[in-house]
Amino acid sequence: KPCWEQGLFRLGRYFDSLRAELERAQVQYELAYDERNRRRIERRSTLIEYVRHAMAAYAAALLHGSAYIYQSMPRLLTLWTDRWAQYMHENTLAADALQASKRA
Repeated sequence: KPCWEQGLFRLGRYFDSLRAELERAQVQYELAYDERNRRRIERRSTLIEYVRHAMAAYAAALLHGSAYIYQSMPRLLTLWTDRWAQYMHENTLAADALQASKRA
């Protein structure tokens, strides 16, 4: 039986580093609202994919062993809670905008 745990853990770290680099680039380079808005959406979907892949790899590493549990589990939980908080924040903003448009 091959040992997949280390490879999956490293794959998770790789996607996590891609996500961090994309977030850094997004902060450094603010996009305009006109035609560049499309690029912002593309970056956002790429960011979400990186997070999804990183979480899947960390979870798979946990399924295949416990050598990296002290690195994989905290990172998996951090990514999950951060994305959930961001999702809730975005939904709250969208609901507030919808209510404001109904009042107008």
